[in-house]
Amino acid sequence: MEWLIGFVVVGFLYYRFVLVKSGNLKFWKVAQANPEKAYAFFKRNPCFVVFESEPPGGCRANLPPGEWVGPFKLPVPSRNRVVMIFGRLPEYEAAQEKFIRSVRG
Repeated sequence: MEWLIGFVVVGFLYYRFVLVKSGNLKFWKVAQANPEKAYAFFKRNPCFVVFESEPPGGCRANLPPGEWVGPFKLPVPSRNRVVMIFGRLPEYEAAQEKFIRSVRG
């Protein structure tokens, strides 16, 4: 019985820290396949903050007020770098679905 409880706890921790913290995997697959469109999408949506380099004091210290998740990282060929993206809860989740629909047509 103890092994079952341990298995459930390990499963929950894996779900919480690996799957949830990594974000919407479907969205990130689409974003990686379309990095230029994703970059433009992030820049024009106020529910995202994009850092092109690490600011003094770190990214979290430079975020606007609110609950932010991230950083998520995306290589952007036109910028010749990997950008760091933060999303504001809960708005960014709906925006991700909108992006997926717009790219897939």
